[in-house]
Amino acid sequence: MTSIDQGSFLQKVGPTWWVPYIDSETGNVGGTCFLLGYPPTGAYGSGVLASVTFRVKAYGYTPIHFYLTELRHYNGSHVLPLTHASVDGFFSNVHDAAVIDVIPAADQAYPTWTVPLNITVTVSNNAPSPVNLTVTTYYENFTNAYEIGTQNVINLDGGSQLNLTFSWDVIGAAWGIYTTKANVTLTGDLNPANDEFVYSNVTIKIPGDIQGDPTDPDPSIADGDVDWFDFGAFAIAYGTSLGNPKYNPQCDFNLNDQIDWFDFGDFAANYGKSTPKYP
Repeated sequence: MTSIDQGSFLQKVGPTWWVPYIDSETGNVGGTCFLLGYPPTGAYGSGVLASVTFRVKAYGYTPIHFYLTELRHYNGSHVLPLTHASVDGFFSNVHDAAVIDVIPAADQAYPTWTVPLNITVTVSNNAPSPVNLTVTTYYENFTNAYEIGTQNVINLDGGSQLNLTFSWDVIGAAWGIYTTKANVTLTGDLNPANDEFVYSNVTIKIPGDIQGDPTDPDPSIADGDVDWFDFGAFAIAYGTSLGNPKYNPQCDFNLNDQIDWFDFGDFAANYGKSTPKYP
């Protein structure tokens, strides 16, 4: 302990005389405060009586236990105890935040979607005390990384998790396979190894590349070309809207919840096209 300083509680009544004491050997601290003059009334309500300052020697965390606390007041003739209850505290200067999950709403998308692709990022405060942190999400291919967005988190409680939603505007994105990732920035983070989480793949497809061929290991995964098999899937879904059992979001190239003439125009414009960028 380095100091015990008078708070503002008694000073709001009038001038005071403050006499602090610190016994570092026993861990006892205290202070005597006198109201000077003849104030019309004593202090009442809530406020800070005193603040104790500690010097921290290392990283760690510890409970702060108030042992044998005493409050006394002078009633004009006697010094009497004040009934009170003490509440223990806790100190920590250990910080450890982590990104523990990154989940896109879909792993296949079109560059013609008019609705952003939402990405849910889960962050965790692994230390016991609240922290302020910054979370940034990216998508990247083999050559470039692009920022999706940044969010600031204020006072994330110790031991708690929080889900954040980021919106990736995929309009105009080049065809190909992308990874999505998020990282957290925290001043004094003692475990930076868990500050980043990478989700495997999100495929930005040719509008019209609805599925693979029936002979593919997983025909539901787009195969990089728009062919007769895709036309068959589109024909089944054409004219449907969200809620219809035949509605297929992979045929909804602008993601407006209905498969109509505009989607047919996108399909016709890309029929026969292919790309080596995926799968």
